[in-house]
Amino acid sequence: MNEKFELIRKNLPIIIIVPALLGGYWQLSQIIKIAPIFLRFFSVSQMVADGLLFGVVIMLAIIIPYLIANYIWKFIGKLSLYWIYFTSLLLNLIMLFCLIYNQFISNKFVVYIVIFSGIVFSFNFLDLNRKKEPIESDGKYGKMFGKFTIAVTLPFLLSSCQQLLWEFNKSSNKIRNFDIIEKKAQKTDARAKIVYFNDKYIFIDIDSLSTVKKYLIQDSDELTKIDE
Repeated sequence: MNEKFELIRKNLPIIIIVPALLGGYWQLSQIIKIAPIFLRFFSVSQMVADGLLFGVVIMLAIIIPYLIANYIWKFIGKLSLYWIYFTSLLLNLIMLFCLIYNQFISNKFVVYIVIFSGIVFSFNFLDLNRKKEPIESDGKYGKMFGKFTIAVTLPFLLSSCQQLLWEFNKSSNKIRNFDIIEKKAQKTDARAKIVYFNDKYIFIDIDSLSTVKKYLIQDSDELTKIDE
């Protein structure tokens, strides 16, 4: 346990910086999607909020399968070889099903957990049959397991995080303040709608049907100025 805490302590800067960079990438991609010229409205402070969300999601994505896998290890000794093979096959089928049909599942983060857990369990079951002991983190098999798991699941994890942020951004329709701002903008164009916002600016599409789109940029302070 002390070794794990020491590992976390040594890599703390990376643990803090990586989610912030991912948050920055998310904001950057959303602004560029509107128009590259709006990069001047990039908010450094928004990186902290988005990075925090990324950090929480990544922690859950790693901790949940890890805890489940450890629980399985405590229980696995009671299973017969038949049930080990059967469970491994079942988990791989679930994983394959999710990989093929994930585009029809709205919550891709749940799919990621299933896939990651399936990989962890499958490796554990196969390794148990081979040498009857858990994977050693500093052994050849452990390193291969780690690289394979990261290579397979990291792209899906990032996609899941991106979807969560996108859903978070869309949740603005639950806030009355955004409706009021859109109604004001709709006096200029009836189809005006908010396409993105950060902690400093609100981006409103006011010419959605034109080939050359036009946008209205408002200060985020307008959110607290309720005047219907």
